[in-house]
Amino acid sequence: MQKFWWLWVLWIGLMASCASSQDKNADEPSVEEVERIYGLYLNGRYEEYVDEMLSCDSMPTAYRQQMADLHKMHARRQSEKNRSAVRATVERIETTTTGQQANVFLRVEYSDQSHDVVLLSMVRHNNRWRLE
Repeated sequence: MQKFWWLWVLWIGLMASCASSQDKNADEPSVEEVERIYGLYLNGRYEEYVDEMLSCDSMPTAYRQQMADLHKMHARRQSEKNRSAVRATVERIETTTTGQQANVFLRVEYSDQSHDVVLLSMVRHNNRWRLE
């Protein structure tokens, strides 16, 4: 038994390593969640997009409607320039050391074949990732 103590130490080390990598993934928004949220904007569901903004939770209905209208106006202006957003994919996600905030870099592709990289700031609230 004493000859194989190092196997026990190796096994514990591997288990700890796996647990820390699983915790890391849990501490950042998933690509699917980010794309779902930004997809609300891309699909013209501006009120629902605003609902994903933690900063708007305590705001009155009129303010929330203004935010939705501003997003709609921005999308319309882009479209008038033949540059409406058609797709967004996550390029990278950078989380803080606490795992409670994340900067998400999205590649937004437009109908004119151009693209931008957009930064979304997200925060973890009640075990759910929201736009800041």
